[in-house]
Amino acid sequence: MPIVTDTWRALMQESKSPLALDIYLWLSSRLGSLNAPLHITWEQLYAQFGSQQQSMDNFKKKFRIALETVKEHYPAANVREMGTGQGKNKGFKGLVLRRSVPPEISSSRTS
Repeated sequence: MPIVTDTWRALMQESKSPLALDIYLWLSSRLGSLNAPLHITWEQLYAQFGSQQQSMDNFKKKFRIALETVKEHYPAANVREMGTGQGKNKGFKGLVLRRSVPPEISSSRTS
């Protein structure tokens, strides 16, 4: 799995967030191998990264913050949230992942 150890250390020191580290590992392993956009619902993200002790709303808030931190360290990560509207509107709500340059090539924080 392609990770940049300098980026890993920076994320660990700056964010102190296990969730940000998990997201970085996940995106590092997934984004370079995608052949088509991948839609992942909030429910799927919660099942993979969430805790049974937190609500979905709390999880989304924490996940969004951690994802933004990861994107600062992996700027080429082509990840976009969709379906951010309020209410019970039908349609996809979650993240769309698209093929991205691996972190070792894209990271400006590597040595």
